[in-house]
Amino acid sequence: MVQMDLPDRFLRRDIQTRPAGFTLTGDGDRPKLSSYLDEYSLTNRYLTNSHYVPDVQEQGSTSSYIPNTSDPSYDNHVILPDGHSRFLSEMAQDLEDECNTLFRNITTSRCGNFGTYCSAPPSPSRSPELFRKAKGRDTKIGDHNCLMHPSHISVLQKLEASKYAVLQLEDALSRLEQQKGIDPSQIEKFQQLEKKIIILEKELVLARQEHELDSKTIDTLKSEMEAKVTLLQKQKDAANKEKENMVMRFAISEKELLNQKVEKENLNKKLKEATKENESLTNKLKTLSAEKLKISQQLETKNSELSNLYSEVDKLKDEINARDIKIKWSQNKLKSQLEAAQKGSPEQIEKLSTKILGLQNEIFELKEENQDLKKQLDMAVQGRITDQKYKEQKAQLIMSTHEYKELEAKYRMLNQKFERLMEENSMLAIQTQEVDQERFEMNDKLKMVVDQNAKLSSALVELEEQLDAMDSVKKDLKNQKEAFRKYAAEIESLRKCNEELGMEMEMCRKREAELLEFTQRVTDKNVSLQSEFSSVEAKATELEREEEEHGAVLKVLKKEVSRLEAELKAEQERRNDEAKLLAKQVAEKSTKMHSLESNLTEAQSELTLLKNKYSVALKVLDVPAQILIERIVKLQQDNAKQSERVEFLEEHSVHLVHELQKKSKLLQNYILREQAGALTSKSMDKNKSELMGWSKLVTSAELTKHGGIMASLYSAKPVNESMSLELCMEINQKLQAILEDTLLKNITLKENIDTLGDEIARLTNKKP
Repeated sequence: MVQMDLPDRFLRRDIQTRPAGFTLTGDGDRPKLSSYLDEYSLTNRYLTNSHYVPDVQEQGSTSSYIPNTSDPSYDNHVILPDGHSRFLSEMAQDLEDECNTLFRNITTSRCGNFGTYCSAPPSPSRSPELFRKAKGRDTKIGDHNCLMHPSHISVLQKLEASKYAVLQLEDALSRLEQQKGIDPSQIEKFQQLEKKIIILEKELVLARQEHELDSKTIDTLKSEMEAKVTLLQKQKDAANKEKENMVMRFAISEKELLNQKVEKENLNKKLKEATKENESLTNKLKTLSAEKLKISQQLETKNSELSNLYSEVDKLKDEINARDIKIKWSQNKLKSQLEAAQKGSPEQIEKLSTKILGLQNEIFELKEENQDLKKQLDMAVQGRITDQKYKEQKAQLIMSTHEYKELEAKYRMLNQKFERLMEENSMLAIQTQEVDQERFEMNDKLKMVVDQNAKLSSALVELEEQLDAMDSVKKDLKNQKEAFRKYAAEIESLRKCNEELGMEMEMCRKREAELLEFTQRVTDKNVSLQSEFSSVEAKATELEREEEEHGAVLKVLKKEVSRLEAELKAEQERRNDEAKLLAKQVAEKSTKMHSLESNLTEAQSELTLLKNKYSVALKVLDVPAQILIERIVKLQQDNAKQSERVEFLEEHSVHLVHELQKKSKLLQNYILREQAGALTSKSMDKNKSELMGWSKLVTSAELTKHGGIMASLYSAKPVNESMSLELCMEINQKLQAILEDTLLKNITLKENIDTLGDEIARLTNKKP
């Protein structure tokens, strides 16, 4: 560091433009040079006498405190004392020599400290006299390539200004030698005033430097604290967002629970209706199957009767053929007898003719009887067939109409029900449509059967008229058998439809079981929420303790407010300590976060185990469905009440958090002024560590291990035999009452904190 003592006007003028850490000091006779410069400044100000000379001038100007003789206001009647001119000339010469030696020392011995900033020597035109004398003493100064550093250039400028001032002094001395002395009393006054001005200017410079340092430190601390505040604000916003998201998720899950309960009730109602319909359909199918058996038995009896009638018809035909043969034989016999009789007597002829007539009459009567028998047979057969067919058709029509009406009513009811059902009941709608199509096909088939019956009746009439055409009747019987087979296939398809309906019923039951499992999950979630609520209560107690600690800190702060003014000089060190403490706190909080995450994972694993236990217990317990539904309804009502209370508590906690944040800002403003070690003690840290260790132990798993009343609350099955669900509910209600009391205490604490904040604000306003 290069230093040199120059006249005070150079120091005063260049104190603002001089770089920090660069001062001027000499390597030669420093006391002699300082005395010369003091004398120089005094004479300079004395010579100016009543003329105003500016204290600070622009950098680079070569004017000084030497009076301008060309100014019309210049007073030429000032006279120097005897011998003073000689002293000034000697002082100017010595000052010139000292400046040249100083320049040489700076350029030769200390240029290496400026590094790569030096590139070219200064121009000789700016200080011709200086370079003229320097070249006579040392010719190696211009060879240095390190004289372009900004601080070195400023020194050169100051040296040039001082050189020019010395030249002006020489000119002034040559003019002032002709004038005469000055009053010594005025000189003493000027000296005293100059000393006071110098002292005041030095104090001003020191005050400015201190002010700049303070402003810089304040700016840095402000920037650091603003960055920390922004980080804390972001963390707070993130925590609030997470809290709001959790609340929204809880509300959405509750809404979904209620909706699913309503859907479950609707599905149960629909299941009951479907079971009733299925039972009615099964009953109808049973009746239809019984009627089908009866009809099949009747058809078999009628087929047997038809076969008997056909056998009787065959017998009658055989008898008729036999009689025809007999008639032909008798006719042939008569003819032979007539021929023989013609040969015989006429009496025999007459007898034979009378016999023939009698026989012919008998034949005619037999034919009439035969025709009557045929007619009677035909009428009997037709009557039986028509009566049977009419009855069968009537029964089939009645059955079809009943079935049609019933199916139409069922179809309408099913359509109304299927409109309410979701995608699960679309299969039933498709099946009903298939049933309708089958019903229409059955109606068409019935019409076809009716037509076939009409055709069969006409065919039977023709067959009775024409007994030889029996093949067509056989074909018709085959067609009827095929129709009966088709009916049997249709009945089998109806049975398959019934089986499909049974499968759908089983699917509905499976869905009901899934809904029960979902309710189990919901209850597990409620248990986990209760455990989280207990952890929140523990956190609230910790916050209350922290509030008490803050109250103690506030008392300490009130006592130590008076000491803050005396400790302002040590603020920088204290704030560095505070920054370290904040970094430690951040590290501690990060470790706490990791420990909390590990606790959360453990709690989740415990929850999974509890869920499995609860599912096993539910499978073991066979409680009636109605009792379970009533219990679920009660639990839902209690859950809704608890959710409303939780929402109220969350809103209240948000309000308390906002109030605490407002108070924490005031506390931070006071805590930042204090030392980090003065805020807490080692005993408080020990208490915190002990509390953290206790909070880790008290979990739902530990409670279930150690047993007791709370173990049955947190476990899947009761630990104590005396513990029941009603007793658990009573304990829960008592805990809720305790929670409400703690909330009231928190409200009173908040009011006390508000009063403390008001008192702190009042004290800060009272501070000078």
